[in-house]
Order: sequence, then structure tokens, then C-alpha cells
Amino acid sequence: VSHVEQGAVLAKDYKIPDLVAAGITEHHGTTLIQYFYHKAVEAAKEEGKTVDESVFHYKGPKPQSKETAILMLADIIEATSRSMTDQNPEILESMIHSTIHGRFDEGQFSECDLSIKELFKLEKAFMHSLDGTFHTRVKYPGQK
Repeated sequence: VSHVEQGAVLAKDYKIPDLVAAGITEHHGTTLIQYFYHKAVEAAKEEGKTVDESVFHYKGPKPQSKETAILMLADIIEATSRSMTDQNPEILESMIHSTIHGRFDEGQFSECDLSIKELFKLEKAFMHSLDGTFHTRVKYPGQK
């Protein structure tokens, strides 16, 4: 969480343009910090306790522009794709679709002008980008 706050301070100190600075503060919106939330739930379950989910959300704000909404999606889609053990096109496509629709359902785009039509275009663009990154390449002579 601190990388957002530290980034905002650095952006101000270095007089970073407002749109770029907004990307720093808005790229997680108010999403759930899933990794730490699930770890806390596991630990609490062992002790017979519960966890207050509200303390495991980024402070926001939600994306205020199309650019910061796209940055939010690019950040989570890229990170998720790198953690996947199976990166075949069908699984990548499903991950991209569920990620975009998950952020939409959470209301993360409610404060920006990103349209449904643009979300579908983004889905295709992310797939095209990741497909190019993860497709199997031919081995050249001498390569293992």
C-alpha cells in the first residue's frame, strides 16, 4: 500500500505532470488487497476469528480518467499473467475477461468516462499484447 503514498510524495517533489501523478494514486482504486486479505482470513480461521475486509482495501481514489483506468487494468493483468503457470491463449483470454469485468462489477470505473464498448476493445488489446508475449517461439539451432 505504501508504494502509492510514497509515489504520490515523489510525484509532488519532482513536479510530475498531474495526469502521471494521478496514475500513481489511482492505479489501484479502492480494490481489495487480495493477497494480504486472504492470508489474514487463513490466519484468523485458525484462531476462530474473523477479518474486517474494509481494512484490506486501497485508499483510492478510483480512476478519474480513461488513462488511469487503463493503467489499473494493465497493472493487474500484467501482474496476474506473470504469476500464471499456464499461459495458453484460452486461459489468458479468460483471465483478462474476468479481470476487466471484476473491476467493472466492483465499480472501479464509476468515476471515469470509460465506456462498455471501450472495455471490450481493451479486452482484445490486452489479449493481443499478452498473446505476443507468451506465445511459443521456435528454437533456433544451438538453443536449448
